[in-house]
Amino acid sequence: MPWLTEILSCKVTDSSGHKLGRIHDLAAARGRYPKVGGVIVALNRAGREHLNTQRSYAYVPWESIQQRGRIVCLDRQATLHNDPDDADLLLRSDVLDQQIVDIDGARVVRVNDLLMQESSTGMRITAADVGLRGALRRLKLTRLESIVQALGYEVPDKLIAWNYVAPLGHGDRHVRLTVPIQLLKELHPSELADILDQLDIERREQILSVMSAAQLAQTLAESNPDVSRDAVEVLSEDRVRRVIEAMPPDEAADLLGAIGYDKAERLLGLMGLNEARMLRELLGYPPDSAGGRMTPSYVAISLPSTVHGAIEKIRSQAEQAETIYYAYVLSSDNRLLGVLSLRELLRSPSTRSVEEIMVHDLVTVGAYDDQQHAARLMSRYNLLALPVTDDDKVMRGIVTVDDIVEVLEEEASQDILQVAGASPGRLGGLALSLAAGLVGVVVLRDRAPILSPVLAVAWLLPLFLRVAQDQGTWSLARSLTVQTRVISRELVAALATAALVGLLVAGFVAAVTTRSDISYSLGLGIFIGSLAAALIGSFLPVAAKVVGLGTLLVRGRLLSVLVGMCSLLVYIWALGTLKEAF
Repeated sequence: MPWLTEILSCKVTDSSGHKLGRIHDLAAARGRYPKVGGVIVALNRAGREHLNTQRSYAYVPWESIQQRGRIVCLDRQATLHNDPDDADLLLRSDVLDQQIVDIDGARVVRVNDLLMQESSTGMRITAADVGLRGALRRLKLTRLESIVQALGYEVPDKLIAWNYVAPLGHGDRHVRLTVPIQLLKELHPSELADILDQLDIERREQILSVMSAAQLAQTLAESNPDVSRDAVEVLSEDRVRRVIEAMPPDEAADLLGAIGYDKAERLLGLMGLNEARMLRELLGYPPDSAGGRMTPSYVAISLPSTVHGAIEKIRSQAEQAETIYYAYVLSSDNRLLGVLSLRELLRSPSTRSVEEIMVHDLVTVGAYDDQQHAARLMSRYNLLALPVTDDDKVMRGIVTVDDIVEVLEEEASQDILQVAGASPGRLGGLALSLAAGLVGVVVLRDRAPILSPVLAVAWLLPLFLRVAQDQGTWSLARSLTVQTRVISRELVAALATAALVGLLVAGFVAAVTTRSDISYSLGLGIFIGSLAAALIGSFLPVAAKVVGLGTLLVRGRLLSVLVGMCSLLVYIWALGTLKEAF
């Protein structure tokens, strides 16, 4: 079975073997397994004379050619036809390198090659190759595949049958490809959200336009804010309103908060008064607060009530509630009195009063409390949902565990960016590094009398800086992620690591220079420098909180500067101790 890339590399000759050009592209009719209707030949002078045309490219019907290995021969009766039909696919231009959706992997991939197969009715496309093997074949690196296989590794085929591939548009020659829309709609919302994230706005719109409001609500709730914002821009306001009404209130508020005030107000004006009021209340809380993460959809139970009545209440509100694992007992003025777990309700007699089995020792979070505080409470008490109250203990909503997972992911990403020095802004970080480098130059220049006698060991400067920075960064990362009682263990580990590195450096220098005094000074210097870096990394967050700077000082870039300067001063001190030895 031939591959498209193999056919595209074929020479075109006449029946006498004279070269007429090369195959430039193939045209195929759209269908379940498209049939190749003809080839587009890039003609040379002999080809133009053979076909009696001045055009550089000619479309020749498939029936007029014969393939002999890597050579395509034109029949004597071959004649020039007009351009391919507008509805046809040009396999090289329209398919290769274009995007399709891999249903199994729920991801967008690119077509590297097409598998062709001869049938009784002609040449047809049977599958799209989206794997590494197709890319190697296209780049003419099949020998590399043989080398990889000789080493015991297999390069797997990654084929998608063509009946799972369909154009996204009609009449547009430069289309991108995807699986049929119906198959996309059957994907899990999170998988479809991942696919939408990888498509451009035009292809995204074609998928969004055929989805129901309920499907859009589930998918956009899983998508990133940019995709949701683009969806709101391309869909009509009435359709967006229906989508928002089908979303959970907290997800709807997040979507409205991402599209801008004016657009959000227009959409809120199209909704019912109660729903608009509820969403406006959610939008009034800071995004990083517990109120900004909560949903007002929960099961509420009033007193007096029995276990049977509470279970019936849960059953009646199950469709609207965010979770049914907890029910919240409220007073007549909506003050939180207690919490009922579904487990306890199912284990209790149906006639028992809920006041007897509800939890009175409540764990709550304020609506304006930081979302990290809510995450810590839920983690500490192993809760699936956390009630949110105002200053008067009036119930406002609940924060569910899925929202807390998002909080933990966001906070972890922010901490990584801080430790890495990538926040806030690349330009500011580079400016800080430049300033620190200039200060280092000034320090080295002022210490020239100390440095000049010991230039033979100046090559150890990168070692000082590298080890110290690694120690400081690791200690900072640990201090951000562990509790205070664990910091002492980190200091012991830092002390042991610094001692080990110092001994290794001392041993290496002693072996190279055969001078014990030099090795002692340098080993001690790097021990002190790396230990000092670990101390800075461990106590920098604590010091920042004490002086009220929060996380301003807890920046990976600033840490690198402090550690670098500390290491440089320690290194100069070590060189100063060597002055007498030289």
